[in-house]
Amino acid sequence: MNDAQIWTMIGAFTALMFGMLTVVSTLFVRVVRAEIGGLRHEVLAEIGVLRSEFRGELRAEISGVRGEIGALRSEFRGELRSEIGELRGEIRSEIGELRGEVRAEIAELRGEVRGEIGELGGGIAGLRGEMNARFDTMDSQLKGLDVEVHALVKHTFGYDRD
Repeated sequence: MNDAQIWTMIGAFTALMFGMLTVVSTLFVRVVRAEIGGLRHEVLAEIGVLRSEFRGELRAEISGVRGEIGALRSEFRGELRSEIGELRGEIRSEIGELRGEVRAEIAELRGEVRGEIGELGGGIAGLRGEMNARFDTMDSQLKGLDVEVHALVKHTFGYDRD
């Protein structure tokens, strides 16, 4: 092979490496986006299910309380007021507990998502460092090759190519 063919091969391999780097990076970013989107949809769906269950249970409890109040109003008005107070307290405490549980679940999910994002960021940073190291190695090898080609041109043709 002559010099032109060698340089052509080097250029072709360099272009191939950059192309592969671009494809791998693009696919990695797409996978990360798809996973985050899937997680977002799962979290939103879970929150929607909890909200629907909470509304259904709350409506059922309220309907039951209203039915009892209507039946007992004429006979036990004083007693009913104390029962209503107790039920309100229980409902509020249940709502408070449910809110606490939902907030805890949301906080846990946020922590998990942030952890996953942090891990992905660390992986990307590691990959970036590795790719920079490889590019630096390739750059130093190309500089060395340039010096050798310069020496060969000077030796073969007797003049500097600059």
